[in-house]
Amino acid sequence: MNRRVVRYLGSAGTGCLAVLLTALVLSPVHAADLIINLEEPVDGGTSSGVSNIRGWAVASDGIERIEVYFDGLFGFELPYGASREDVEAVYPDIVGSKYSGFGSAISYGSLGNGEHTVTVRAVSLTGDMAEDSARFGVVGFPYAFLSADESPNLEGASVSLDGDSVVVTDVILQDGEDYAVTLGWLTASQGFEIRQVTPNVTNPTEQDILVSAFFGLDNELPGLLCNQPGSLLDGM
Repeated sequence: MNRRVVRYLGSAGTGCLAVLLTALVLSPVHAADLIINLEEPVDGGTSSGVSNIRGWAVASDGIERIEVYFDGLFGFELPYGASREDVEAVYPDIVGSKYSGFGSAISYGSLGNGEHTVTVRAVSLTGDMAEDSARFGVVGFPYAFLSADESPNLEGASVSLDGDSVVVTDVILQDGEDYAVTLGWLTASQGFEIRQVTPNVTNPTEQDILVSAFFGLDNELPGLLCNQPGSLLDGM
């Protein structure tokens, strides 16, 4: 049996102090329970490129909306109402649990490489709120998006195994930069995803320049990402 800790914020109109509610994901809930579960991105995992943010939420009073926050900043409302028969099987007494899924495709590359936090907040029809969060790392090439003409060149690449990871070396971008890409299996998405992208350089000066660009040390911090056209992709 899995145990989750969900941050319950109380009613939006009462100003109640936040309390912590412990929800048993695989056991029935009481009539007044409000539960939200973030499934992807995975806490402690990695995300890259265009991928999903998804999960489910149930409330005996019904769900009004699902909000998402990136690094503490409000992003947007997530589409809610996807079919989740697995959730209905666990919470058959909550009306609407069959259609409790939420999700969207976003460009994680727009967040920038490094560690980030995402928080999803469920707001019930009576104004009660509950949150779930994940801390994860964004990994990838030092570009928010690569067009079809900029696709990595794999002609001289080689593949090796490193434990449960697949390592592809000599991945060349259009500008001639050379990278090693580590792939690993992600249960949540049921596919292989990028775990690490490492520049292959031998010149110390060149390495300093690449590291600075890779982690955005020469750039100003971005504003609210969701207000930048094309930086986040709404929709299921």
